Amino acid sequence: MFIDNLEVMNCFSGQEARVEHYQLRAEAGKTYHIRFEFKQDCEGAGVSLTTVKREKSNSQTLIKKIAPADVIVFVGGISPS
Repeated sequence: MFIDNLEVMNCFSGQEARVEHYQLRAEAGKTYHIRFEFKQDCEGAGVSLTTVKREKSNSQTLIKKIAPADVIVFVGGISPS
């Protein structure tokens, strides 16, 4: 992945799928040229691009948000990567 023609991530490999992260500290009003290169060498290859604002979890804030709920259902899993 390139941002403003600067390579910021290079994850080409023949290994199993894995999650890679890159954090761009974007500035309001600034335009960025983003280029993503993808190569599929094997069966089952894939890619997913997501934008998200990551924040540290705060259990006290979460408890306050869900306090009115009668039931809380947690669905979790184990990722091989």
